[in-house]
Amino acid sequence: TTGLTDGTYNLKLWYETVCHGDTIKSGIYTTSFTIDNTTPTSDARQQYLPVVRINGNILTADFNESANVRLYSVSGQLIDQRSVEESYSAQLEKGLYILSANGKSVKISIK
Repeated sequence: TTGLTDGTYNLKLWYETVCHGDTIKSGIYTTSFTIDNTTPTSDARQQYLPVVRINGNILTADFNESANVRLYSVSGQLIDQRSVEESYSAQLEKGLYILSANGKSVKISIK
């Protein structure tokens, strides 16, 4: 998202390959995301953004309060949703994910 101005953007994903002379194309998956380059105060940042750690394929997010957490694939499919008290953990496959908590979202990459 570096270099993007504030606003809402749509992301479309698909794959296409040629197999035995035939072109095979997946469905088109669309998701949207919002860029807000406003820098919150340190108190506001701590209140909303989790401290995220990746250990192998385990995602851990720590909050300083309870949080309503939603985990999405990059295509926008809801993978997990739950209320947590200060900590969230999930075992994930390799890929890109979006972790949303209390109205704020962060992009997660599992390699």
